[in-house]
Amino acid sequence: HGLCDAWHVCHCADTYQGADCSQRTCPYGPAWADHPEQITGDGVGHQPAECSRRGNCDRLGGTCVCGVGFEGAACERRACGPLLCTGRGVCRSLKDRALRRDLGDSRSSLSHFHSADPPFSAPVQTYNAWDATMMHGCDCDTGFWGPNCEFVECPRGDDPYTSGSRVVQQMLVCMGDGGSVALSFRGATTRPLAWDSSSATVRAALLELPT
Repeated sequence: HGLCDAWHVCHCADTYQGADCSQRTCPYGPAWADHPEQITGDGVGHQPAECSRRGNCDRLGGTCVCGVGFEGAACERRACGPLLCTGRGVCRSLKDRALRRDLGDSRSSLSHFHSADPPFSAPVQTYNAWDATMMHGCDCDTGFWGPNCEFVECPRGDDPYTSGSRVVQQMLVCMGDGGSVALSFRGATTRPLAWDSSSATVRAALLELPT
């Protein structure tokens, strides 16, 4: 696994180390926490380290044995856990979550990369810090929450004891001469309403929503 020089010193090949080149080197990744000696100045951090300093190197096989909650060849990813969001969500990186953040009008920064969507003024939300693709978490489906999406959300409503609030009134105008329309409120959608429905019909449909 290496060459011996005239002074009987081993020069090991890549991925091998030790006095006799018998030990394997494990994959490197950005360190989750640096050793103090590696911090050489402001803005210097997360230097490459074996197993990203979140695991132990198996010198026989050259593989990282990651600590609890970390995964990847170099333990470079914060895992979503063995439950994998309990089947009620998707494990996403911080970078992915930033792109999917609602910017208004039910659209996200991903809309900027979709030619079929009209442009809008909201700035593109990006996240490119050192842990952008390393830190992961569960993006829960509607109706679930928690670190592993293990909890079910209960219905929500206005707190009747809130003081100093004001009643908000919204006017909806349907411009058309046929077809139907549906209204959504807090994740629930009304039954299809005729385009020329009366205000009483619309009100009754909204009151039927569980939210």
